[in-house]
Amino acid sequence: MGRGRRGAAEERIVMSAPTNTTVLVVDDNPAMVYLLDAALTASGYQVITTIARDTVELARERRPAVILLDMMMPEVDGAEVCRRLRADLATARIPIIALSARLNLHLHAAEMQADDYLPKPFELAALVEKVETWARMEAVHGDSGQDADASGLGTPARPSLSARIDAVASRA
Repeated sequence: MGRGRRGAAEERIVMSAPTNTTVLVVDDNPAMVYLLDAALTASGYQVITTIARDTVELARERRPAVILLDMMMPEVDGAEVCRRLRADLATARIPIIALSARLNLHLHAAEMQADDYLPKPFELAALVEKVETWARMEAVHGDSGQDADASGLGTPARPSLSARIDAVASRA
């Protein structure tokens, strides 16, 4: 018997994560957290989860390679969490992927300085692929948020998206 469509999708989810790669999942929906945790763990990622108000502190402590951030949470919305992460030198350069069912998510994600976005509902394989891409870019650039720019004003040094993609592509 041949495999159904579901079997093929499940096979695509299993990708190879960069060694010891941690992903921080920020979402208020326990079912979504469970799904994200299961898909990312199956793909070789170490997953930590939190609620919105603890995100910056946990990101400072654990230094995840990527943050998956739900945009619509009851306590503190994702846009505010993203602004706090970008304002903190220790977390400013960590790639953030915004997740939301909100219309025009791409506009909101750009406005709040998220690196990427994925509208809900999404396929888990697409999510894992985005995480893998950003984790590999982070591995190339490393040291999330450690450096300040040449101006000395404390603005986080953050290569442009195209520069980060080019760096990863040149290593492939």
